[in-house]
Amino acid sequence: MCAAGEPEDGYIYFFGGCGVAGRLNDVWRLDPRKCQWTQLHAGGNSSEAPRPRGGSGLVANSDGSRLFLLYGFSGEQQGDIAVFDVAKRSWELFPQEAQKGDVPLPRSVFAMAPAGAALPDQVVLFGGERVASDLGHEGAGAFASDLYMLDLKDFCWSALQTDGEGPKARGWAGMAPLDGATSSSGSSSMLLFGGLDSDNKRLGDAWELVLEG
Repeated sequence: MCAAGEPEDGYIYFFGGCGVAGRLNDVWRLDPRKCQWTQLHAGGNSSEAPRPRGGSGLVANSDGSRLFLLYGFSGEQQGDIAVFDVAKRSWELFPQEAQKGDVPLPRSVFAMAPAGAALPDQVVLFGGERVASDLGHEGAGAFASDLYMLDLKDFCWSALQTDGEGPKARGWAGMAPLDGATSSSGSSSMLLFGGLDSDNKRLGDAWELVLEG
């Protein structure tokens, strides 16, 4: 799920997930002003759509014209990126070998969010599940605590190193840019909250990440 546009004229987009009959790969748009749903792509077995999956990340570029689907779990961990053109209602698929830089290993249920207005078309990714649990959703898999930034313009990844103590490995956490947290020096801040650790314990801690512009 992701939002695109300003509150007064924006939309909320949804991709796939796990339905009653299995994993999905359809795309839907919600107009929150009209409480109206529109299906933008039916998904299914089309070779032009990403594999059905859950635990992926979805983010829009700065003008809301394209949606970027990252990674996820389709029965195995995925490491691809798929780009959805909202106007054309079509997908373009980019396997892991088409990505550049410090490309993360395949994973799912990671925390991901836009880096904020000071860093347009940049996305931050933290942690996630590298190896799924044999117990499915009843268990916890092997989680990571690594941190990356992705440039949506050229699919170039950068591994980020932080100062001091950082969050423990986890999946299922939430992440968002902090409104109004952009400084005059061009830095911006992100909030990471909660998740599930490798001991299958729910977490309630919160961490602030400061990104230098």
